[in-house]
Amino acid sequence: MTRGDEMIVAAATSLETLRKLAFGPYARHEISAVIDPLGSRLETFLRTVVLPTSRRKDRLVDMIADLAAHGLDQPTRDGLDGLRELYNDSKHKPQIPLLLARATSVTEGVLSAIADICTSGIGVTGAPLGRELNYSLWVGFWDYYTGGMTEAAVMLPGDHWTHVSTVDTIQMRISDWDTLKPALQTHPRFRLGEPHFEPKVWKSMRDEGDFLNAGVWDGEYAELLRLLAPFHNADVENSVIPGTRRRDSVFSVSTAVIMAAVDVARAAGHLPTENQLQEEITRRAADEYAMTSDSPYVARCAAQLATCLLGVPYEHWSLIAGPVIVKRGAAIGTSVEGTLPLALDGHAIVLQAF
Repeated sequence: MTRGDEMIVAAATSLETLRKLAFGPYARHEISAVIDPLGSRLETFLRTVVLPTSRRKDRLVDMIADLAAHGLDQPTRDGLDGLRELYNDSKHKPQIPLLLARATSVTEGVLSAIADICTSGIGVTGAPLGRELNYSLWVGFWDYYTGGMTEAAVMLPGDHWTHVSTVDTIQMRISDWDTLKPALQTHPRFRLGEPHFEPKVWKSMRDEGDFLNAGVWDGEYAELLRLLAPFHNADVENSVIPGTRRRDSVFSVSTAVIMAAVDVARAAGHLPTENQLQEEITRRAADEYAMTSDSPYVARCAAQLATCLLGVPYEHWSLIAGPVIVKRGAAIGTSVEGTLPLALDGHAIVLQAF
């Protein structure tokens, strides 16, 4: 199965679910339960498979419009726009009824549009489906009123938040929580609030400082970071004590740079030189994952990742996946020399937790 095939199957399954709703009475939330995940999946598909060099600031409407430059005709783009508009109504306009006839017609249109995209061969739609890397991650939020900062901590789950591995932090303005919160609440892969944690875990987070909220993410780590990265604020980061800044964390830098390297590899139209690869990885880390080159680790990590990628046959680059986060000391794959405890396991970039 190719990456394009996977999206076709997802749209076809959604269409089948909608058609079954016609056998009896239905409610608005049943339509949303189909449309919201499909709309989110379409956005990820366009961003990572069809237009893999897109940037996080590119909106869904912009990416659909950009398909004209790749030879996709107006009816195909209209099919995608139909889902975008229905997805927007479902998430943000509760006063608008979601009618089954509209949802079915829109999903038929988007299924046809996805098939057209795959036939055209844009991006890496024809690449074999690579290794799936989903994570269940905790995301906790704490306010620091004296600095006007909210810090988001992305963590691997455990039985107490202070005993888990924090894989990244996002340091943002305290006022940005009002914008981020609804984006999290409406995302189909994110569950916000106390009911999604064991009582002792929730208590351990709540009792620590000015706790704001927390949630659980189930999906690709890179997709979560693309959701959070636009809120990371360089001025806020600069105001905190050196050593506690995001760019001072080897693990935060490494996960961001690995994600950037995976994006660059999957989108490569030709085999670059090592220097070109380093530059592209560094640029992608800044543009997409808010990890700029003023970190003392970015250049070294990018160089190590470039070496890592060049160790994989170019014809297999579309299958590159990562990061695969494993416990410290785990012996997986072939070690890659450099700043990070990296290994290459087939087509997967493995990172040992610190």
